[in-house]
Amino acid sequence: MAVFGRLDVFYPDGRVETYSLSGDTVSVGRAEGNTIPLETETISRYHFSITQKDGVVHLTDLDSANGTYIDGTQLNSNAPYLLDDIEEIQIGHLRIIYHPGSDSPTIPVSPFMDDSTQPTNMGFRVSLETSQVNVWPASSSSVEIAVTNSAESEQQFQIVCSGLPESWAKFNRPFMMIDGLDTTYVLLNIKPSRRADIPPQDYPVEIRVSPLDQPDKFVQLELIVSLKGFNGFGVALSPEVLHGDDDIHLYMLNQGNEPLTVSVRGDDPTNQLAFELPTGNVNLAPGQRTQVTGKVQPQKRPLIGKPLDIPFAMVVKAHTDSAYIAAVPGTVHVEPSMTNWMLGTIGGILAAIILVLFVLLSQTPEPKIQEFTLSASQVQQGTPVDLSWTASDAQTYHIEVNRVPIADLSPDTTSYTLDTSDYTDPIDVALIAVNGDLTAIKQGQVDVYEPAIIHSFEVAPLELVRNVSSTLVLSWAVSGSVSTNLIYPDGFVKNDTGATDNTILIGMSDSDFSLVLSVEDEIGTITESSIDITTFDPECTPIQDTMLFEGPDSQFSEVEIAGGDIPVLVMGLDSNKDWLQVQLASGDIGWALSDSFNCDSFDLTQLATVMDVPVLPTPMPTLPSTPTSIPTQTLIPTQTAIPTISPTPLQSPTPTGG
Repeated sequence: MAVFGRLDVFYPDGRVETYSLSGDTVSVGRAEGNTIPLETETISRYHFSITQKDGVVHLTDLDSANGTYIDGTQLNSNAPYLLDDIEEIQIGHLRIIYHPGSDSPTIPVSPFMDDSTQPTNMGFRVSLETSQVNVWPASSSSVEIAVTNSAESEQQFQIVCSGLPESWAKFNRPFMMIDGLDTTYVLLNIKPSRRADIPPQDYPVEIRVSPLDQPDKFVQLELIVSLKGFNGFGVALSPEVLHGDDDIHLYMLNQGNEPLTVSVRGDDPTNQLAFELPTGNVNLAPGQRTQVTGKVQPQKRPLIGKPLDIPFAMVVKAHTDSAYIAAVPGTVHVEPSMTNWMLGTIGGILAAIILVLFVLLSQTPEPKIQEFTLSASQVQQGTPVDLSWTASDAQTYHIEVNRVPIADLSPDTTSYTLDTSDYTDPIDVALIAVNGDLTAIKQGQVDVYEPAIIHSFEVAPLELVRNVSSTLVLSWAVSGSVSTNLIYPDGFVKNDTGATDNTILIGMSDSDFSLVLSVEDEIGTITESSIDITTFDPECTPIQDTMLFEGPDSQFSEVEIAGGDIPVLVMGLDSNKDWLQVQLASGDIGWALSDSFNCDSFDLTQLATVMDVPVLPTPMPTLPSTPTSIPTQTLIPTQTAIPTISPTPLQSPTPTGG
């Protein structure tokens, strides 16, 4: 029975069990009657089921007591959930990883890569399961990252990666809330596009984890993603039925991303045919188309009798390790040299009549198509293709697309316009010239591709407050796209929803900017749509007359008073978000306590932090006072005798009470 996936079950004690998934329905629970019984009392007897039909896999919670969680989100009971990639499932105390389309067991890697080189003061640690992972186009691979919150309180983290095309990588938890001293595991799912123009190579990937409120404080790990090669091959035969001297055309396409060497031969089970084909191998670059032309003819033609249809096959063998073989069938239609009339010997007249009839019938000319051209070999869906031809001896013409008749034309017609609106992928276009029972066929091929179209691109809101952290919700609808890219300015990060038609941007800007959605079709044509986002200055109103200071402290010098009910321009907060820097209409700039203002147009806590904050000056030390000297009196002698006076000693001043 074919395996369509596997479950890796991780128990709290470190034990890991792997189960292959096959059949139409797999049930999981603690009861013995389940397809996969699990030994734990933390789940229901019949907890959930996994069903697959025509390659589509769904998981359904069976009304369990504790619920079923995928990537941290609880599923609705009895509502199927599509499993189209690697998913993390939580039930009770068990952690389960679903892998699609694989019966290879998981080998637990323990411990994770050493993270001792990370700074010890970060408040969190990050470990990577492996330093290199091999991936194949259109197949899913995953890498597990362990994020440990070493702080006492819970923190919210975000995880992003760079170095891979955006459509290849997806985190199952781009944002996570982790309790203090706890560890959460994040899966990086990698699924490269299956395209011939993407060669095998190594991609250096940087994985960055940071607290959501401190994006500049991050831990960065390195991972090498090694993209491997894949083989793919397509072959078609034209025409499938050969008449007369028709050439046979074998169209080959290397659909893989590595060079391919093939050889071509003809196979005739009845040994009635002769093949004239080019010798040697055919070398195809990745994505290259080529054509091999030859002839297949009968070794001998019957004189009379019924027409013969001799089957054959063109066999293409790949010179790779797998040495796979592709074969396309064909038929050689052989007309006898003479029609099988009943020959009689009844008499000369009857013989003469038969001879006349034979001559008349044998004079019917065989139609011939000398030239058949198409105006283009590759067109966008809906673009008309002009067919033109030169032919002779035709009573009517038929046009067929992929062997389905679409038009009958008169013998004087030499052109036809083909509408490609209903076609995609390469189509075979055939012109059939008919004259009685005789036909001639010429074929060509047109590659019809679907253009990439942006049907809608919406963003809300269209106005943001300058220098205030805001959230933008984006959604779009596109068709015919092989890759979609969103271009947004620095200062914003994506809160990836995991969907392919919407996302969320979180960040701030100090000016107007544009968001650009870019899509690429299968031939590399890029189509873009942009939306302009305008910004306006943040303004707040003082609750009452408020004194402004030169810095974020009342010890700074006073600047001016901001009048109550008069809006002011807001410039930023200090690092503690207690003080607000504002600019008055006069141009003066100052600081005041943030709770002194009403800011109705935005969330004040999301305002940018001012980096160049004035530093409070250090006060000068107080010097001891110097006693005042008492000047010495100078006595001026006079002519009058003055009696000698003994000087009275100076008395110390009596201190006043204090």
